[in-house]
Amino acid sequence: MRYTLSIFLCVFVCVAPLQAQLNPQAATDARRDAKVDTSGITWLLGGYACNLFAIGFAYLSEPTIPVERLIGKSPDYVETYTVVYKQAAKSERTTMTLVGAGVGLATTILVRYFILPTLGL
Repeated sequence: MRYTLSIFLCVFVCVAPLQAQLNPQAATDARRDAKVDTSGITWLLGGYACNLFAIGFAYLSEPTIPVERLIGKSPDYVETYTVVYKQAAKSERTTMTLVGAGVGLATTILVRYFILPTLGL
């Protein structure tokens, strides 16, 4: 487990900044666009309603990049934008899904162990 965490941290801490250095404008644009394009409330509700299924889907699915944003850009810009956009969108999706799942779990515990017993159910 420790090695898996180390590899995970190395990838996101070491590799992502190196890719962002290729074209800083593309990285900035990609992060901004991924934040705007990702519907946080949809992923939050998905995490609330579907828990593990939504978390798995958010983590495993690949976000699609609108092609019109890349037309006329340099290959360096396109490469950096693509990598950073996918990372940022996936991170946003996963985070919001985890928040939704956490709220769903807290709601379930609250209802099951605190509200229903006071009602005698």
